[in-house]
Amino acid sequence: MTRARRSWGSIRNLPSKRYKATYTGPDLARYVGPDTFATRVAAETWLLKVRQTIDDGSWASLLAHADDPEPTPPPTLRAYAEEWLDGRDLKPRTRQHCRQTLDSRILPEFGGRVLTEVTPAEVRAWHAALDPTKPTIRAHSYALLRTLSSTAVADELVEAN
Repeated sequence: MTRARRSWGSIRNLPSKRYKATYTGPDLARYVGPDTFATRVAAETWLLKVRQTIDDGSWASLLAHADDPEPTPPPTLRAYAEEWLDGRDLKPRTRQHCRQTLDSRILPEFGGRVLTEVTPAEVRAWHAALDPTKPTIRAHSYALLRTLSSTAVADELVEAN
């Protein structure tokens, strides 16, 4: 399952060879397309139409239609990290290292938190509290959290890393 990066919204290629479109609305809730699309172009067209309704100010009326996308709450860091890790083409050793770093250092601190609630000050405090006698582990932990956050920015789930 690959995910295309876009300037607005995202499109995932599902194992079924169909495409799923998602976007973050002006209310910062994540919305999923009403159905899957047979082609990437169809998914992009749908995203473009949604973007136009946001730009022209008529987006709020979309919420009144039952067949339009349902908002989903922003994911927790744990849920996002699982999706992020599953969607990466990594070598087994790299995947194992990321999994271990997530499980032992990142998720115990931030796993239950919604992505939008993790602040830079909290990340700095967490990083400062990591074992100073293990600088490589500290660096890898911080780099993985930074990478997750950068991807969340690209996915329009948070405004800044």
